[in-house]
Amino acid sequence: FPIAQKAEQIRSKAITQFPKSQKRTLKTPDAQIIATAIVHKADVLHSLEPMHQNLSRHAIVDGLEICAPRHISGQMTLKLD
Repeated sequence: FPIAQKAEQIRSKAITQFPKSQKRTLKTPDAQIIATAIVHKADVLHSLEPMHQNLSRHAIVDGLEICAPRHISGQMTLKLD
């Protein structure tokens, strides 16, 4: 259960390091996503969530870079009709 344990560590750190007035409470599913990236030694986690991006390279997430996905030149877009 290394991902669950890491997720709990991340949530605990977020709760203790940020006052509630900053609204930095990290929900369990969010912590699990970040923990999965850390446990599997990802170089970067792409997320559209501003909360995740604000934690980028922070000690709470073991220095993991978290950023928004970027458009890649030549990348096709999905057209939904």
